[in-house]
Amino acid sequence: MSTTAQRWTIIALVALHVLLVAAYTLPQQFVPTRLGAWAQVLVRPLFHQEWHLFSPDPPICSCELEVAMNGRHIAPLVPNDASYLRKRMARHLADHVQDGITNGSTTPAPILQEAIRSMARDIARDSDGLTYRLVEQCATDPVRPGIREERITTLTFTSP
Repeated sequence: MSTTAQRWTIIALVALHVLLVAAYTLPQQFVPTRLGAWAQVLVRPLFHQEWHLFSPDPPICSCELEVAMNGRHIAPLVPNDASYLRKRMARHLADHVQDGITNGSTTPAPILQEAIRSMARDIARDSDGLTYRLVEQCATDPVRPGIREERITTLTFTSP
């Protein structure tokens, strides 16, 4: 193959690549259906990583775990003055419990129960009178996300 043919082949491949990337990224109404399908098939494996890095959907509900001793004195599982790491652990723990609640169970998985009890030890060491609940603050109207509905779910635990 001559250098002129090689040059035109490279130019054609680069032009095809640019065309497919443009078809992949442009809004669907600007791209012909067949070209859009080819762009999906050929470009998606190269660039799409499913990281949701640039525009993740914010959660609809924020949640927090609370604990009560003998049905009274309800307090957050981790106090507001706790370290950043403990607050972050409690937030992720609440998210995992919430995932189970959305599947219809009010009994967290045994490993989550153990983690919750472990975080509550400082509140009442070895007390059986503790009850736990999940408090969710949920946005019900996407236009007004500041207006939230509170949902409280009492968690049921198995015996330790």
